[in-house]
Amino acid sequence: MFALLRQRRGVLYWLAIASAFLHLVLWIPGELEWLSIPVWNALLAIGQLPYVVAVLALLVFGARKGNRYAALLLGPMSLFYLWILLENAFWVYESAGHPDFRSEQVGWFYQLSEWPFPFSVGDVTDVLVQLAVLAILILRFARTRRDRQRLATELEAARAVQSILMPKEIPAVPGFEIQCSYQPAGEVGGDFFQILLLPDKGALVAIGDVSGKGMPAALTVSLLVGALHIAAESTTSPAGILTAVNRRLIGHSFGGFTTCLILRISSSQSITVANAGHLAPYINGIEVPVESGLPLGLIADVPYADSAFEFGSDDRLTLFTDGVLEARNSQGELFGFERAAAIANHSALSIASAAKAFGQEDDITVLTLTRKTIVNQPTGQVEPSGWSPAPA
Repeated sequence: MFALLRQRRGVLYWLAIASAFLHLVLWIPGELEWLSIPVWNALLAIGQLPYVVAVLALLVFGARKGNRYAALLLGPMSLFYLWILLENAFWVYESAGHPDFRSEQVGWFYQLSEWPFPFSVGDVTDVLVQLAVLAILILRFARTRRDRQRLATELEAARAVQSILMPKEIPAVPGFEIQCSYQPAGEVGGDFFQILLLPDKGALVAIGDVSGKGMPAALTVSLLVGALHIAAESTTSPAGILTAVNRRLIGHSFGGFTTCLILRISSSQSITVANAGHLAPYINGIEVPVESGLPLGLIADVPYADSAFEFGSDDRLTLFTDGVLEARNSQGELFGFERAAAIANHSALSIASAAKAFGQEDDITVLTLTRKTIVNQPTGQVEPSGWSPAPA
């Protein structure tokens, strides 16, 4: 009953447990014939009182607090326990020297009617309790169904929000080939990416992951994407954008956090990056060591720093979310960093497909940027494909 009412285990709960245990213990002296039958019956009746009082008190308190289930059970359970107490009293009185009391004086109590079949007062109270429990089960089933329908509606709305926020087409950035593969999981997650074109024919590329799932994650993504666009109007520094977005998210991220990595790409050989707790990028399958600050939405004044590294012709830069690393196979093995690094130089679609086939558990987002070969150079040579830290 406690589980049915979903009440916490307080003093009354433990009193009911202790009294039920005491009632069992009191059977021992009677079975061993240590006590006379009248005394034993009296002890059993008295030992049951704390349990009855505790249960009825729980129902009364629950009903006063607005618990519909407790209110439904209170009447039938009161009648049921009243029947038990009266039966115990009759039993004690009969064992004390009145052997015909139950059959002659209160026979109706044990056989209330013979039509359509014999039944007693106890049978009536038992049926009332069972009907109350059945009503509670029906109400809980209806509530569970409504909750599932509401959840399905919220998830559908979250998917709609997420699909609107994800770019439908990858914008063309001069000198770069950009590919993206987004593989949503069964539930709505918090992956996002944005590509914002700059006046100098460069672009800001952002990728990130909001903690949590469902509508809260989708709403955080919508807030974050809006903050990214606003911040990019006043600065093109990835660190400056992360700082602005972080301040905007404080107190509005539903208790979660967001990892985010922002790149500024242009026609120059250098890429500027700032990181807020996200996975580091890869160039040609090698992880790029970049300075990383705390995720967004945790602390207001977090310093973020811009880092720069060289990005030559035909180099491929790969970004992905932790849905790649956290893919898990049927044996419970994670896809992990080693597998991710081994295929980091593949296309976005092949990386995402490999992680999904391994055992997808979260949204998977993979973004690749390849610098196109520059053929019209003064030296007549193609730029080297290796990467190295940008000169100070």
